[in-house]
Amino acid sequence: MAQIAKPEAEKAMNTTKDAVAKLAEQGRRAADVTSEATEQAAEATREATERAEDVARHGLHVAQRTTDALGEVQREVAQRSAEHTAELGRMFVDLLREQTQHNLKTFGALTGAVDWDQVAKAVDWERVARIQSEYLRVTVERTAQLAQRYFEASQAVADATATAAKKQARKAG
Repeated sequence: MAQIAKPEAEKAMNTTKDAVAKLAEQGRRAADVTSEATEQAAEATREATERAEDVARHGLHVAQRTTDALGEVQREVAQRSAEHTAELGRMFVDLLREQTQHNLKTFGALTGAVDWDQVAKAVDWERVARIQSEYLRVTVERTAQLAQRYFEASQAVADATATAAKKQARKAG
């Protein structure tokens, strides 16, 4: 019976060795898979980091372009606003000059309506009324011209601002 036990013991020993060898092989494979997965994860992390850096750089570049565009819009708007404000000032001075000249003419006409030699019947009231009516008509027309010119200048400033903003938006985009 001892002889029968010996081959059974060897058989059991060989089975155990085979099981241990298979288990060791599976362990090596698992280690290889884990190592490969770790390397893939590291590579994926590097790629993700590089992409994040690229995105951040691109975002910074876009922000810089947007800031530059806004600065350009502000400069252009300020320049056009100054131009239109100067134009409005010139129009106002022209209007004031015209009004002053008209006032002097009207005053001369009114003083001419008085017959200074005959102060008793001195005033030609019909003539005075015509002169005053004409004075008021021209003054109202001139004021309307000023309002129209002011509106046109204001509209030009608004249009220039919108145009500059659109132009800069296209550059930034």
